[in-house]
Amino acid sequence: MENKVRYQYSYFIYPFTINNYKTYIYSLLKNKKIELKMFDLAKDVELYKYFLEPAKNYFFNTIQWKQEKRKMFENMDDRLRASILSKMGTCYFSHPLEKQIHGKIDNGGLFFTIDQITIVCNASRNCFLLVKTHIDNLENIKQVLNFNYKFRELQMPQAELQYYDKIRIQTTQFETSEEIQTILKEITNQSELRIPYVHSYVCLDSENWSKPEDFETLRQNYIKYINIQPTNETGELKTIKKEIINEDFAKMSIGKEGNFLFTSSIKSENYTKIPYLFEAIYLYTYLIRLEQKETLSTLFEEKWLNNTYNEWELLLIRDKITENSEIELFYHELGELWDIDLLKKLQKEYSQIQFQKEEIAKNKKWNKLLIIICLISIAINMYNLIINLRLFKIEIFNYILKRGDAK
Repeated sequence: MENKVRYQYSYFIYPFTINNYKTYIYSLLKNKKIELKMFDLAKDVELYKYFLEPAKNYFFNTIQWKQEKRKMFENMDDRLRASILSKMGTCYFSHPLEKQIHGKIDNGGLFFTIDQITIVCNASRNCFLLVKTHIDNLENIKQVLNFNYKFRELQMPQAELQYYDKIRIQTTQFETSEEIQTILKEITNQSELRIPYVHSYVCLDSENWSKPEDFETLRQNYIKYINIQPTNETGELKTIKKEIINEDFAKMSIGKEGNFLFTSSIKSENYTKIPYLFEAIYLYTYLIRLEQKETLSTLFEEKWLNNTYNEWELLLIRDKITENSEIELFYHELGELWDIDLLKKLQKEYSQIQFQKEEIAKNKKWNKLLIIICLISIAINMYNLIINLRLFKIEIFNYILKRGDAK
């Protein structure tokens, strides 16, 4: 029996590096096809609720902007806006698609759609291009396995999509895959896109997974799914790296290549609440860790040794970004998975620096107090000295008068 699938989406997250960050931000603002994404407290209340203040300040700065500040920012010219955005930790852009981009994998007749393209810009110059996709006319888990494997291997846009692994782009908006490549190259300022990470969700029909023990019949496909392997994989399967969720009807695993949520429609929350959290909170948490991973080894090493880091950069190495235990576990396990030794080292040194700063601040307060006390003491002593001098002069004057009278 085929493992039927009811819902599915996959994000392919391409890292790329920008040399002149401020100029790049300006080019995105000038591009009429690209829109700046502004967070709004009313619409993004979940983000505001889940993340602690330092994380919000760095990764979602605009979420706390008042309406007056938003209007003032919107009325600025693009160069001034680029200057402001380049000094923020992270900013987001989207590339709205006039028509959805449809693709076809000839081998097996697999059609897919690119739903949205998002650009995540970090002041560290390590940025990400997010391509959200879903499979059209979705039927079974085999389609998901083959699609994730083949799409990730494209390393778009460098690969020739129409010739690689029998994948062709078919759309009324774009006649050839070169047009899509041109758009992505334009978005990334001709930067080289590295192999993407995968953030994938799938919900199987309850007829295949209605009892906890049914998972055993799905296990092999599940392991292929979390290891981004095609359905005809004959080699030895990789081991599961980290399992974050292990419930009767929901499994979530993370690996160095991505995050994978595997659920059953037997529970309504598996196709309502959970996919939203996975696409929003978990995805942003993953991007935060990716920013750390891509940035720390290149940005901090030299800056830390030379003591030339910025305050916003210190926010990157905080060891806690949320009070939510599930998200915190996900965040922690990602750090352990990637074995970010430099991060751990910097977190320890950061704590020491914070302690030293606090001690310096305390000492400064005490020093200021001591200085004030000393100044007051000096003032009192000066006052007493002046009084004593005056009294001394008076005594001398009286003494002279007495001597005069005596003569």
